[in-house]
Parts: sequence; C-alpha cells; structure tokens
Amino acid sequence: MRSSWLIAVVWLSACAGSPTPSPRTERAQAAASRGDDAERGPSARASARDLRPDASFADLVAAARRQDELRDQDSSAGCLLRLGPPARLEADLAAAVRPLPEPPPALEERLGEVAVLTRYEAFGRADAPLQLAAFTTSRPPRGRAVGVLAITRSALFLGRTGAGERFRELDRARLATLDDGVSALFVTADAGVSVRRLAEVLAALGPMAGRVGLAVALPEGVRRPEGELPEDETAPLCELPEPSDEGVGELARDALARGVAPLGERVPACTGGTSGAGARGGRVVLQFRVDADGRVREACVVEDETDDGVLRACLLRAARELSFPAPVGGSLDVALPLSIRPADAFQQRALCD
Repeated sequence: MRSSWLIAVVWLSACAGSPTPSPRTERAQAAASRGDDAERGPSARASARDLRPDASFADLVAAARRQDELRDQDSSAGCLLRLGPPARLEADLAAAVRPLPEPPPALEERLGEVAVLTRYEAFGRADAPLQLAAFTTSRPPRGRAVGVLAITRSALFLGRTGAGERFRELDRARLATLDDGVSALFVTADAGVSVRRLAEVLAALGPMAGRVGLAVALPEGVRRPEGELPEDETAPLCELPEPSDEGVGELARDALARGVAPLGERVPACTGGTSGAGARGGRVVLQFRVDADGRVREACVVEDETDDGVLRACLLRAARELSFPAPVGGSLDVALPLSIRPADAFQQRALCD
C-alpha cells in the first residue's frame, strides 16, 4: 500500500499518473498473469548481507565492506538491520571510505571529541581524536551537529560533533526519549559487540529511530582519509537501442503499475544519495525495455531537468531490478515520467519490522 501511494506521488503523466508504453508499444493493452519473481535479482545477489547467529559488529562491517566492493550497495528495505533469523544487514549503503576499516576492539579510551565523515560531507573537527566513517545513506542536513552513540562491551556512551564536545555515559532507559537536538545519530561499536545487542539498542531508540546511521571508527591517529571521497557512479542521458526482436509486446496497465511500484521505495534513496542538484528534485523521464521474459535489461534516462548523473545512475540501477509478467508478443518499451520531490535525507528505520 505504501509503495503504491509513493508511486502515485512521483509519477507525472497524461494518464492519471500511470506508466505509459513508448511509441513502439503504444498498443500494449492485453492482460497477463503476474509472475512471482520476488526472490530473484538483488536478494539472490546479496547473500553476503546475511549474518551468523553469533555475528559481531565486526562481522556486520565486513558484510558492508563486501557489498561495497561488489558495488551492490542499494537496498529498498527502508531499514538498517533485520534480526532474522538469519540476522541481515538490510541498509542502503554509502561508504565514506574504501575499504571500510576493521572496527577497533575497544572504543572507550578514545571517547573524547568526535568527528563523522559521510559520503556527502564531514561533521566535526579534522583533528578530533575519534574519526568515524559512516557506511549507510543517512544524510544529515548541512551545518548541524550530529550525535554519536558508542556501544562498548560494558556500557553506552553518547557524544556529538563540535569543538569541546565529549562523550558521556548513557543510561539505557534514556534511549526511548533520546533527542539531544542533533540532526542524525550515528551508531558505532566495539568490534566484539554482538549484532543482537546492537539490534536491542536500535529497537530501544525513540525519537531518533528514523534518523539513525551506522559508522565505524577509523584507525587511531587518522584525522581524515587521504585523497578525495569515493566518486559516485554517474550515468549520461541516453536512448534505448533498437530492439533485437521484431515483436511488439503487450501488457496491461495494471500489470505495469504493479511492476514499477518498487520504484516508490527507491526514489527517496536516490534523491537522498546524491549531493548534486538531484537532491532538490525535478522532472526526470525514465525509459526501459521489458524483455519477453519480464526482465528489464535496457534502461535509459532520456530527460533530466536536474542534470544530475549520480541521480540518473541510481534510478537506472533501480529500474533494472524491476520485474514484470512476460509481455505477450515480444518486448515492451515503457516511458515513465517522474516528478521527484526534494529529499532532506534518506531516512531508514533503525530496525526492520
């Protein structure tokens, strides 16, 4: 239900917000039964996200590192961690440094002033003794302090970025009412802290629950990573190539609408994942080809008033993961105009339902 609503908000078309066949497939009207491909695609490729029952925070960071190395960072789950079984790293990922470092065995002696480096910008002083690298797509508003919740083997500590700010020990009961005026909260932990304990802390968060990201400490003595932040993948404007088959497929509009519904979950992730003009929103026209087996193998952004290559690349990745019933008669080209709203931040729930 939520996905359908989001799609209704972001679509622009002459037909009451429906995706429309391109001129090549203008006659696509016939109904086709919907197949169940929910288990193929990203879930099949993302087994590295699954965690052992006894997994630690170090194991969770290792899973994020593997996904980042595979450039398979995207997720439409809308949450950071699923307890399972099996436990699973569900977060949409955006590693601030590559490769992600191993978390330290003990953080407590380093809990003085803290800084957080995200894919989009840095928060806090460059010479803060504790530097964290975020690895989820949480994107705090510019110019505001962010909070840090450190989970050690024996206690919880709360800090925030800013000159002179230091960590203080936090009673677990305070998590339910925690909102210290920060724009986002980044959670980190000792290497050996269990994923189950991390999940318990995430589940206990109150007002901050929708503004939480995960981060890992950089090695002691590191003030800022050398070189530039990792570059985001970009994509140019393009046109679909001529189809290899001669048949023009047909698919009912309601089947098309069901097939594109997952984009409603992904568009906020794409707008929240760029620091360019796409974060302000705008009109984008996406075209893709549904092959005879219902898979999307070709996709292009043909119009983009934001002129944001990072946004285009994210939308194209999302389009290629869509699944449809098999069109009748051949492949089907679909044109989908999107009216994208500005994104303050891509907010993922701390713990999956």
